[in-house]
Amino acid sequence: MSFGRSSGTRDKRVDLGDNTLVRIEVKGHKFELIANAELVWKYCELDEDIPLVDIVEGMTIFTNARRGQKASEDELVLFELEDEHQIIEYIVKNGHLNITAAQRNSFLKEKMSEIVDFLHLHCINPRTNLPHPPERIKNAINEAGIIVKWDIPADEQAIDMIALLQPIIPIRMEVVKIEFRVPATLVGPLYGKVTAVGTKISEEWLSDGTWVVIMSIPAGAQAELIEVINTESQGKAQIKILERSA
Repeated sequence: MSFGRSSGTRDKRVDLGDNTLVRIEVKGHKFELIANAELVWKYCELDEDIPLVDIVEGMTIFTNARRGQKASEDELVLFELEDEHQIIEYIVKNGHLNITAAQRNSFLKEKMSEIVDFLHLHCINPRTNLPHPPERIKNAINEAGIIVKWDIPADEQAIDMIALLQPIIPIRMEVVKIEFRVPATLVGPLYGKVTAVGTKISEEWLSDGTWVVIMSIPAGAQAELIEVINTESQGKAQIKILERSA
């Protein structure tokens, strides 16, 4: 395995500018990348497809980035990976992102929005079988004193929050199994709308071209989806709720 360098080099002190550091320790050795904090966050937390060359400054691995000290080939061997690109990807995904207070606040705001969206889509008020408005969910999170963490996936945090929110608002995570019977003439315009939300469990085509599909969808999306299908089919599509489950 070769990384195309013979030894570490020490250059002049590096100005990070608007970038920050991603740090990791491997077998007692510290490594750093100079990276764009927002792009690292989007790449790791939102799974956005961003080229590493846009995330990491110079695609360079350091042992001390501020002093410009680059990692040597002997040090990079510690990762037991094939090349520097794989090492950089590993550091970005597994390293500690050093961010400013302003960056953290920005990430927390976006994370809160993701959590609220998840709860609005996947949960309902069991008294009405309708989703809570996003603002009500956000206010309940704040009233419950729940601390949102910027570096933990939104769905994991949202699921853990449900029990903590129940003393504040009636809320339950639920999945609804629904059967749609769509006349042949309406399958084209409605197929994508029906299948866009949730998971298709089964489908069949009747002799007259009627499309019968059973979907499992988040309970919070149920009312809006049914309204859309009823409106666009002018009531010609038949909709039947088969089952509700937690």
